Amino acid sequence: MYPAWPTYYVSVHFLHGQHAYTYATQNQSITVNDVVMVPVGENGDLKPAIVSGVHTKPPSDFPVDRIKWIAGMAGPADRTLFTGIDMRVPLDISCTAKRGPKGEIIEIPTTREERIRLRQKFGNDPKTKIIEERFPLPVPSQTAIQYPPLYITVSFQYKVYTYRTHDHTIKVNDVVLVPVGQNNKLQSASVIAVSKAPPTDQPNQLKWVDRKEEKVEPPPTAY
Repeated sequence: MYPAWPTYYVSVHFLHGQHAYTYATQNQSITVNDVVMVPVGENGDLKPAIVSGVHTKPPSDFPVDRIKWIAGMAGPADRTLFTGIDMRVPLDISCTAKRGPKGEIIEIPTTREERIRLRQKFGNDPKTKIIEERFPLPVPSQTAIQYPPLYITVSFQYKVYTYRTHDHTIKVNDVVLVPVGQNNKLQSASVIAVSKAPPTDQPNQLKWVDRKEEKVEPPPTAY
């Protein structure tokens, strides 16, 4: 007897489509942002669609026996049609919402340590897209391990700048995100030096490194 493979119910969106449609599959590897081929219409013509959700239970508002099955994964040409489309749910880890004294919603910026914990919790969730709309609080939280700061020299736009960080894993040749200008817009920069010794000119006025950039693994070429 062969094992009974579980059935998953996959929500998909067609290119430029506004509505989600449900298809069934037993392919356990299908996840959000995959592009699949699905039958459409009475003739079952195959069309590409992007996955927006994977569920273990069928929808309650549609007969299960009328749900069609995913035909397979899309090829390179069809995947290209969906370049730049991201169906993950955005999660802004730069702030947390709390209720004020009058019941109003107040957004409070998170600390670097809180963001590290959120990245650890949601960073590997295929349904979640982590975003940061604001620069973190400049002072580490009181509950964090208080390492002495390192002084990071970075290079971009043919100039060098110095920042502070409590992340002792940062090393030369790493790429970090640093705040630039009055608006603290984050920009990638290469680390060219790391020192425990502060610069002689106003070290306490230096801005803080936001974080190391995560290395993005290249997508698999087989399908």
